Amino acid sequence: MSNFDPNILPADFPSSESIESLIVAHVPKDLIAAMEEALITGAAEGAIGSGTLARGHRAHAIGHMRHFRTNERFFDALTAADASPTPLNGNRLVVGRIGIFSISRFNVTTHFWGNAKRSKARRQLAMFNRAIEHLVSPDLFESYKPAQTASLFAVGVFDRSPGNALAELVRVDIAIPRPDMDGWLYRQPVAMTLALYESKPQASQPDMAHPVLKTNIVAPKKQNEQ
Repeated sequence: MSNFDPNILPADFPSSESIESLIVAHVPKDLIAAMEEALITGAAEGAIGSGTLARGHRAHAIGHMRHFRTNERFFDALTAADASPTPLNGNRLVVGRIGIFSISRFNVTTHFWGNAKRSKARRQLAMFNRAIEHLVSPDLFESYKPAQTASLFAVGVFDRSPGNALAELVRVDIAIPRPDMDGWLYRQPVAMTLALYESKPQASQPDMAHPVLKTNIVAPKKQNEQ
């Protein structure tokens, strides 16, 4: 994050721009789907062999393994999309870059999203979204500046069912946090995000019909000329 400067903000967006249109314009649809698959696969791989672990530290150990396995799968997804991910390195975030977006991930539970703010690196990434915040709350901003960077996260949402000590992945969201991470500029399940790509305006088809004027048209005779 050494190149991060929250004071460098981007250019005016046309009024027709929206958070959704930026996602569609800059993040390939295949990458959205691949990130979901990475989080699902990583969560499953991290839990393999959990039955052999002592109950006292089982959840803690699985949490660590899920982190490492999910980072590996997430790294693979970013690499396949030419998003230049940062190297795998312990607990550090894996961060890719595509279009204007820096892309990373985190996990939360259904009842507690505040965990997202614990990481200093995530908070730094979220500050990039000062550049696009005006798209959600335009009345709060007197002037818009050019947007050259923003951040987007794939979020694994876990829930623990009664009687099950192991939290299960229940969905994957695509989320763009507010710069202070106290709310969201965008947060939807992957299925809803993928639907944005289906609703893109279709390019209008050129009208290939050309009117042809008839020639040698004989004017009708008047009644008294017949």
